[in-house]
Amino acid sequence: MPIADADRSNNCSRRLRFRAITSLALFAALHLVSQAGRGAEIETQLPDGWKRTVAIPEVSFGGAVMLRESALTLWTEGGWLIVRRATADDDLEWQIVLARATDAAEPEVKIGERVSDLQVRYRDFFIRDAMGRLRVFREPKTEQSPAWPIVEFKGEPKQLGYSAGGILRGWKLDDWVWIQSGSIKDRPDTWLRLQHADLNTNGFGFGGFFGAMTYGKAQVSDEGDLLVASRGTFESAEQELHAKKLRDEFGTKSAPALAAKKWFNVQTPPAIEELRGKVVLLDFWATWCSPCVEKMPQVEALHQKFGKRGLVVIGVHSAGRSDKAGPFVKDKGITFPVLIDSGETARRYAVEAAPVYFLIDKSGKLVWGFSHNPPGDAQIEELLK
Repeated sequence: MPIADADRSNNCSRRLRFRAITSLALFAALHLVSQAGRGAEIETQLPDGWKRTVAIPEVSFGGAVMLRESALTLWTEGGWLIVRRATADDDLEWQIVLARATDAAEPEVKIGERVSDLQVRYRDFFIRDAMGRLRVFREPKTEQSPAWPIVEFKGEPKQLGYSAGGILRGWKLDDWVWIQSGSIKDRPDTWLRLQHADLNTNGFGFGGFFGAMTYGKAQVSDEGDLLVASRGTFESAEQELHAKKLRDEFGTKSAPALAAKKWFNVQTPPAIEELRGKVVLLDFWATWCSPCVEKMPQVEALHQKFGKRGLVVIGVHSAGRSDKAGPFVKDKGITFPVLIDSGETARRYAVEAAPVYFLIDKSGKLVWGFSHNPPGDAQIEELLK
């Protein structure tokens, strides 16, 4: 082979070897970058086993407990962030599989100072819960999604039905109605204690294009990612059940006693049991309640018209924010007895909102009530007879 040809052949071989080495180096570099990227992705996740518990303080107003102390638990399992709310006795209120735990930043949790306004936010997803009003935006699930833990009911629940798309399923367990929800059939990602089983006064049923259910006053709707519910808390259920019992006993049971911290317009505070032979009108009100103030002249007019014929009107001011009650009574010319509630009177009469009015007959029995308007003249005339 000529020298010139040999040189060209050697140069060509060297170039091929250089290109091969360069390609291998580039491949190795890309592989390292890829592995580093994978490692970084793993490092940016909340690891399985991460857990946090947040205490939710008791909420009370005017001496009445509106929400008992409870706890919020957040943890990761199977690559998912799960959020659970339960009472101090560990009775489950709801549990939600919120989102894949693909962000190393811990979820943001906020609890309101004056009311139990609970907020959880992670990535673009959130949970808001305020006095039974629940709003959830969770990550949609598919058949290909990694598995998440399933809540198993303790006991033997009875299925009440399900929505057309199968998103919502209603169950009755012991004294409560529960909702299971999720876009994957037989793989719910949300469990919700909806309402006490005895509070279906308006019936119950399923409907809606996605999934909706009503049970008495409680209701829930779910689109697979966005869930909105108005549920009955333990405390609200207790109050509604007590109110139902009082209604059922109208005309058969003696009226509950009054519990006052202070009285106005009276020297000797009256007791319900000492007013037998009189007709008693109770007006539950507050100075900060606009409808209460607007209807106060009607109540004063009833006192003026029927007071000498045997009607006793008693105003029961809310225990909360009662410092302006005395000046208000004086400035507005209210002449019937008014008491500042200790909180116990409203509880005994299952008062949920003001104004609300009750009538007690001459025998001391509670015969009418839970009305947001004062009674008419004809009602009082009939009782006075």
